[in-house]
Amino acid sequence: KDAAVCESFAVFQEAVRSVRNIRAEQQVPVNKKISALFMIDDEEQKQRILSEEKALQFLCKIDELTIVERQAAQELSSEEHIEAVVTDGFLIYIPLAGLVDAEQEISRLTRQATKIEKDLATLESRLGSASFVEKAPKQVVDETTAKRDDLAQQLSMVKGRLSVLVEGSNVSV
Repeated sequence: KDAAVCESFAVFQEAVRSVRNIRAEQQVPVNKKISALFMIDDEEQKQRILSEEKALQFLCKIDELTIVERQAAQELSSEEHIEAVVTDGFLIYIPLAGLVDAEQEISRLTRQATKIEKDLATLESRLGSASFVEKAPKQVVDETTAKRDDLAQQLSMVKGRLSVLVEGSNVSV
């Protein structure tokens, strides 16, 4: 029985951690309440989570917690929801609508994209220089290449998020 209680509490902790991570990544103001959709396959686990619904709402600043079935969850758009996997068979979806001030977020993401593009151009220029590639130690060239690849991936993510926000808010960049 103790092992089941410990496992149940660990899942509860992971759910709280997942929602808080999403809030932090999306820079949601601390005092802003959000909506959340939980998809839980295991009926027993679903009942345990529901029994702690008030605690979850308090700890995660959730004003509306909805339990959805797997089929309904599969129909949710990844462009309109952020998905977090708590455990196998337990997913959390946070709707993006109303999560952040669209104009502020668009402005922030535009600045971030500009900075990444500038840094990326610097690294690509360095890697495009034959003298750098020939004279620099292999480790430095590899690190620079890895940094460039990482920045390219970051830029892609920022631009993707930016396009979703621009489309959804009718704000021009």
